[in-house]
Amino acid sequence: MRNLELEQIHLQRKLRTLGEMLVSLEEYHTLAKHGLSKQTAAIVSQDLIRIARHIGSEDVASLEDAAELENTASQAASGTDSKSLGERVMSAIKTFKEWLVKAYKMVQTQVGALLTSFTQLRAKVDTLRGSVKSMPDTNTEVHIPTKLAQQISISGDMGDGHWEELRTVANFGAVVYPEAIGEFYQEIAAVVNHFDPTHEADGLVEAIENALTPLNFSNLDIKTYPGNVMISHDESGYNYTMAEVEARIVDADVTRNVRTAGELTVALDQIVKVIDIAEKIEGATAHIETAIDKVVEASDALVAKVKDKDDVQKKNASSMVTSVLATTSKVSTNTSSIIRYLGRVLSAHLQLIDHEIKTATNSQRA
Repeated sequence: MRNLELEQIHLQRKLRTLGEMLVSLEEYHTLAKHGLSKQTAAIVSQDLIRIARHIGSEDVASLEDAAELENTASQAASGTDSKSLGERVMSAIKTFKEWLVKAYKMVQTQVGALLTSFTQLRAKVDTLRGSVKSMPDTNTEVHIPTKLAQQISISGDMGDGHWEELRTVANFGAVVYPEAIGEFYQEIAAVVNHFDPTHEADGLVEAIENALTPLNFSNLDIKTYPGNVMISHDESGYNYTMAEVEARIVDADVTRNVRTAGELTVALDQIVKVIDIAEKIEGATAHIETAIDKVVEASDALVAKVKDKDDVQKKNASSMVTSVLATTSKVSTNTSSIIRYLGRVLSAHLQLIDHEIKTATNSQRA
């Protein structure tokens, strides 16, 4: 599971880099229509090598050979003529879409693993319900290990379990955030579907950027959740995860009275409520998949639409698809890290309940 997550993160970074490369390729393609100077062609040639390596192109060696030629007056030889660059744009677009779909398949696998873990948590809840029923009444104290207390505390306070905060995180991670991602892709697909290739794509840059609006969540980084973490976004402002915001201040084992059977039953009920919300990520994930498919289908349809048209329409279409895909590279499709956080906290709560039951039982035997 961990290796898959790292692989998905690596692929997402490659997508972001490729998105930036697509923009550069499209700019080179535009410049090449008016002819490149020998010096500019040499610079572009080096960039083409970098891009070819990034996408695993088979012609890296031939590009390197061309770049080493002393006479680069022939742009066709170095692959920097308009026709060659146009072909490279389409090749990079094809690779991008393949990577986008692959990255999301990885996310689906991670979500499947998370759902399995929640099924296991439910089974643990059922087991503990049985143990609670046979739990003796006791007024004994329970010593809670520091690490366990840290996971379920906010600023050192374990409170009643912070269930409201956990439900808030579950709703954001399993419903609100993934639905916003799905809406983003749907907006992007709509922009492509309504694009007229007889016009330049520049006029739709604002519409493409506006598609990111659903992912602009405000006031998320002002609330602290169990474990002293916050919902935080990365430098792009569109991708969210759980991040520790201050040093954890539970620095010693915590001692308190064992909760009653009724209180532990309430805690188990609260855990189930959080799981119920978190499991909604399955439906939200399917929604994102459908929306991504629409973007790919819209891009393919636009390219097919201009296949037999003039070079101007082909260039406009490739510019549109490039702008769209470069924008999608800013958004990670992976929302599972927030749900994984919930799994860790809920597991800690179950460990604590189990610990309390055993402490109460052992106290009666003493």
